[in-house]
Amino acid sequence: MPQQSQANQQTLTPEQTYFTGKQILVTGGAGFLGSFLSEDLVACGAKVTIFDRFTHGRSRVRGLESHESVEVIQGNVQNYKELVRAVRGKDLIWHLAGNTDIPAGLRDTSLDLKDGIIATQNVLEAMREAGVMKLAFPSSGAIYGEQTSGLRREDKGPTLPISLYGAGKVSCEAFISAYAHLFDIQAWIFRFGNVISGRITHGAIRDFIRKLRANPKELEVLGDGTQTKSYLLAEECIEGMRYTIAHTNIEDGAGFCHLYNLGAPDETAVLDIAKIVIGEMGLPGCTIKLKGGERGWRGDQAKIALDISKLRAFGWEPKHSSDDAVRISVRRMIEQKGIEDE
Repeated sequence: MPQQSQANQQTLTPEQTYFTGKQILVTGGAGFLGSFLSEDLVACGAKVTIFDRFTHGRSRVRGLESHESVEVIQGNVQNYKELVRAVRGKDLIWHLAGNTDIPAGLRDTSLDLKDGIIATQNVLEAMREAGVMKLAFPSSGAIYGEQTSGLRREDKGPTLPISLYGAGKVSCEAFISAYAHLFDIQAWIFRFGNVISGRITHGAIRDFIRKLRANPKELEVLGDGTQTKSYLLAEECIEGMRYTIAHTNIEDGAGFCHLYNLGAPDETAVLDIAKIVIGEMGLPGCTIKLKGGERGWRGDQAKIALDISKLRAFGWEPKHSSDDAVRISVRRMIEQKGIEDE
């Protein structure tokens, strides 16, 4: 179990006991966030089925594979027959499988269609066939598209994403909403900020650490350094989702979609991330080279700020600021072995 997981708590909170004894399927359960979630749910006393094609290997769930409350299935959410067998008998589906690498959609323009939209429709159809009525889904602040200032609220529209990743998430949200209405599914959609910690497979922090280990004298930063995003620790992301699901009023049940932004209350600039990484790696003489331009790559949101007032009103907010989350994650990633080879 990870040192930063809720799994280490000796006494369960009321929202943790909500999951005790429940049968939960986690698609993508061997991935970055999925592995943390799977550990957390086991610690809550849930019976967890991890369904994953193991694109990044099995290392993140090695400690779970022999646990009596865990079943591990190697499968692909695009294979409907495999999926429906895994879905049967579950109380809740946590659908995390999908592309998480926004620039990858530029290299393979079918990626977010196959791993996002089609995969999610498969999950929903498998739920309908199996009679499983509860779904939790990670969407993204990427759905909000281009906006240079101001907070994005859940009722902000229209949503006009500038990446195929964002377009895929919007489409998934639409399918979930329709299935919830038509087939009495209760769904929770969470529009994430940038979720970070150890084990992550891509992102600015990981890239900076790798670059600095290769050349500790200079760090190249994409864009002009002013790009800002909300950064949230993985365990707080899981806590926020778990709290929301456990505290949802029972009358807001079948046929209802619950939609929440889930991020830190503030943002961190990429230039500040670079400075934090340099400081934590003990490289005071390192210079920063900005490549220029308002964004890191085509499809990258230059500035994204999430309004989390709806989640706060519901009774939960993260304990750490965006800057704190970055600093904690940098330390975890520095300690992580083999990051250059992943």
